[in-house]
Amino acid sequence: MTSERVDTYLHRLQRQLQTYGLLNARIVDEARDHLIDAVEAGVQRGLSTEAAEREALSRFGTADELRRNPMIREAYLGELQVPT
Repeated sequence: MTSERVDTYLHRLQRQLQTYGLLNARIVDEARDHLIDAVEAGVQRGLSTEAAEREALSRFGTADELRRNPMIREAYLGELQVPT
Protein backbone atom coordinates (compact mmCIF):
# COMPACT_ATOMS: atom_id res chain seq x y z
CA MET A 1 0.00 0.00 0.00
CA THR A 2 1.32 3.43 -0.89
CA SER A 3 0.63 6.80 0.63
CA GLU A 4 -1.15 9.67 -1.05
CA ARG A 5 2.21 11.41 -1.52
CA VAL A 6 3.74 8.40 -3.31
CA ASP A 7 0.57 7.80 -5.34
CA THR A 8 0.57 11.45 -6.47
CA TYR A 9 4.23 11.18 -7.48
CA LEU A 10 3.59 7.96 -9.43
CA HIS A 11 0.58 9.46 -11.22
CA ARG A 12 2.61 12.53 -12.18
CA LEU A 13 5.53 10.31 -13.23
CA GLN A 14 3.25 8.25 -15.47
CA ARG A 15 1.82 11.37 -17.14
CA GLN A 16 5.26 12.84 -17.70
CA LEU A 17 6.70 9.62 -19.08
CA GLN A 18 3.76 9.38 -21.47
CA THR A 19 4.58 12.86 -22.79
CA TYR A 20 8.09 11.53 -23.55
CA GLY A 21 6.62 8.55 -25.39
CA LEU A 22 7.53 6.07 -22.65
CA LEU A 23 4.28 4.17 -22.52
CA ASN A 24 5.54 1.01 -20.81
CA ALA A 25 3.60 0.60 -17.55
CA ARG A 26 6.39 -1.58 -16.19
CA ILE A 27 8.45 1.54 -15.44
CA VAL A 28 5.77 2.89 -13.10
CA ASP A 29 5.18 -0.52 -11.52
CA GLU A 30 8.88 -0.91 -10.82
CA ALA A 31 9.09 2.67 -9.55
CA ARG A 32 6.26 1.89 -7.10
CA ASP A 33 8.10 -1.21 -5.84
CA HIS A 34 11.38 0.67 -5.41
CA LEU A 35 9.69 3.56 -3.63
CA ILE A 36 7.85 1.24 -1.23
CA ASP A 37 11.15 -0.50 -0.43
CA ALA A 38 12.95 2.83 0.03
CA VAL A 39 10.27 4.17 2.38
CA GLU A 40 10.34 0.97 4.43
CA ALA A 41 14.14 1.17 4.65
CA GLY A 42 13.96 4.78 5.79
CA VAL A 43 11.46 3.91 8.50
CA GLN A 44 13.68 1.03 9.63
CA ARG A 45 16.54 3.54 9.93
CA GLY A 46 14.39 5.58 12.29
CA LEU A 47 12.86 8.16 9.96
CA SER A 48 9.20 9.05 10.26
CA THR A 49 7.07 7.76 7.41
CA GLU A 50 6.75 11.29 6.04
CA ALA A 51 10.51 11.89 6.15
CA ALA A 52 11.18 8.48 4.60
CA GLU A 53 8.76 9.29 1.75
CA ARG A 54 10.39 12.67 1.13
CA GLU A 55 13.82 11.06 1.06
CA ALA A 56 12.72 8.25 -1.27
CA LEU A 57 11.00 10.60 -3.71
CA SER A 58 13.93 12.99 -3.74
CA ARG A 59 16.39 10.19 -4.44
CA PHE A 60 14.23 8.62 -7.13
CA GLY A 61 14.20 11.74 -9.27
CA THR A 62 12.00 13.28 -11.91
CA ALA A 63 10.65 11.75 -15.10
CA ASP A 64 13.20 13.76 -17.08
CA GLU A 65 16.03 12.39 -14.94
CA LEU A 66 14.70 8.85 -15.41
CA ARG A 67 14.44 9.10 -19.18
CA ARG A 68 18.03 10.34 -19.38
CA ASN A 69 19.40 7.72 -16.97
CA PRO A 70 21.66 5.29 -18.88
CA MET A 71 20.57 2.35 -16.69
CA ILE A 72 16.90 3.03 -17.48
CA ARG A 73 17.69 3.43 -21.17
CA GLU A 74 19.55 0.12 -21.20
CA ALA A 75 16.88 -1.73 -19.20
CA TYR A 76 14.13 -0.70 -21.59
CA LEU A 77 16.10 -0.61 -24.85
CA GLY A 78 14.06 -2.42 -27.46
CA GLU A 79 10.86 -1.98 -25.46
CA LEU A 80 10.70 1.77 -25.65
CA GLN A 81 11.64 4.55 -27.93
CA VAL A 82 13.54 6.80 -25.57
CA PRO A 83 14.02 10.34 -26.85
CA THR A 84 17.29 12.02 -25.94
